[in-house]
Amino acid sequence: MEEEWQSVKTVEYDSFLEFYEENFIEPITNKKNRTGKCLEFNYKDFIFRGMHDASYELIPSFHRWFRSSPYYSLVSGNYQTAFESCFFNEFKFLEEFYKQCNFQGLPIPGDINLSKYQFTQIYSNKEILETMTNTDLENIKKNVFENVMEKGQWVSDMYLNFVALAQHYGLPTRMLDWTFDVRVAAYFATLKNLKKRTNRSYVIWALNTAEIGTLRYKKIKTQQDTIPLEFVVPQYSQNPNICAQKGILTTWRLNLCTDEGKESYENELRDTNNAALEKLISDYCKNSFNDDDWKGIVKKMDNEAVLYKFIFPSEDINSTLRFLREQDYLTAHLFPGYKGCADQSKNWKVLGLL
Repeated sequence: MEEEWQSVKTVEYDSFLEFYEENFIEPITNKKNRTGKCLEFNYKDFIFRGMHDASYELIPSFHRWFRSSPYYSLVSGNYQTAFESCFFNEFKFLEEFYKQCNFQGLPIPGDINLSKYQFTQIYSNKEILETMTNTDLENIKKNVFENVMEKGQWVSDMYLNFVALAQHYGLPTRMLDWTFDVRVAAYFATLKNLKKRTNRSYVIWALNTAEIGTLRYKKIKTQQDTIPLEFVVPQYSQNPNICAQKGILTTWRLNLCTDEGKESYENELRDTNNAALEKLISDYCKNSFNDDDWKGIVKKMDNEAVLYKFIFPSEDINSTLRFLREQDYLTAHLFPGYKGCADQSKNWKVLGLL
């Protein structure tokens, strides 16, 4: 009986080496008689994200941060609308990052100038906000929305590379870090797991960029004509770390000029599970295409899922790190420079136990 197609598929392996040999070595050396758990998987179309705990969802750092922040009360509608209050607090992170980078004379990607939006701090101050007239508030919103967004899209094209830079340096954003190299994903998943000593299964997510392209241009039932998942590949020449890690980022865009987009924004902040990429992709695939569309789409996809969740047992971590050490995929390689060398030397206290 033919297996039913899944947009998001979970596959468990006994070891990373088993997964790597089956999906990255054997397809090259043994194309005709390939065997394994995931025969439809073609690694060339995928990007990867490693996480030290398989129970963690693909939730952007801003949503995780916001859930535990003092601003979380805003989504209950303490003043004005939850959407406006929350968005301006998100934007304030970027505004402050821009200001500090600019003061330090650091290059800023894109043709942007956030200094003219420094009044957004007013919007996050309840006392000041309550003294402002509706006209004042409307002028602020109009200024920001017209200049920061393009056709209501957030994150807009103009800000993609700037937000990607902020994400790479640890600022909470609505982006997720990925890599073109599965060994980089394995490094981040296993080393963090070992340091935290969680004794939990770790996970490597694999996102099918080719299928996103297929979904993007197919006719759908809703008014939205493309899947709102955007990819950002930073300029590697500007960042040695992200170059070594073969980094790429994703963000799920929202149209904040529509009531539906604003509602989605608030729902993501009220319940971070609504911002999980696996849920967004699954819901999109379920709701955006009719049955006839899917027959052609799945055939074109060769039955590959859009997103894979590969799970590995905690007992496999030491052997995976030994493999990565042999491949020279440890800290000094992925973080070029003195800091990476120093951190790897410190890590030997852990890795020396292997």
